[in-house]
Amino acid sequence: MGTAKKMRAHEALVLGVRGPMKILAARIKRQLLLDTGKWRHCAIYENELQRIWPLNEEHRKAKIEQFAKEYGFCLSFYKPGVCAIFEKERPDRAEKAPDPAKVDPVHYKVILNDQRVRVLDVHHKPGEKSPMHSHPYHVVYSFTDSRVKFTSSDGKTEIRTVKAGQAKWHDAETHAVENVGKTEEHALDIELKVGRTESRLT
Repeated sequence: MGTAKKMRAHEALVLGVRGPMKILAARIKRQLLLDTGKWRHCAIYENELQRIWPLNEEHRKAKIEQFAKEYGFCLSFYKPGVCAIFEKERPDRAEKAPDPAKVDPVHYKVILNDQRVRVLDVHHKPGEKSPMHSHPYHVVYSFTDSRVKFTSSDGKTEIRTVKAGQAKWHDAETHAVENVGKTEEHALDIELKVGRTESRLT
């Protein structure tokens, strides 16, 4: 096949894929708009994914992620043979701040790190601060009563008062931290490496 014919065949293939991609993107966007629940996600199952991306396609996940990015949402979970779950793109994903264990190892120590979770041992004495950093979806378990000020990347502040023995879920977030209480803050920060929707599926 000549070069010109190869180029036309490639263009036809791209156009042939682009049509279904646009249809799928429109469906995902519509679902995200209609979903009024807390998680706001759209699951696309394998039988539909294979119409655009064959199961054995090279760099399949990266291509699906690129598709999501091009159409203004994000891939939050992907398991070959099962499904892909999409969520609306959020500013905290695009403007992710540094890893707390890297920018502030004095206050954030990694005590467990595997394929599903990372556990941080967190200590802040009264008056101590940590610079801007990010967490994925995470659960914080407090060992002490504490009062901590969180400053988000847009400058908004929030003071959280917690009790010893309290465990609380947090969505992905970016913030700086300051212990504004009179007692040391000691907590376990359990960061999830899988999407919150995936954890509900397994």
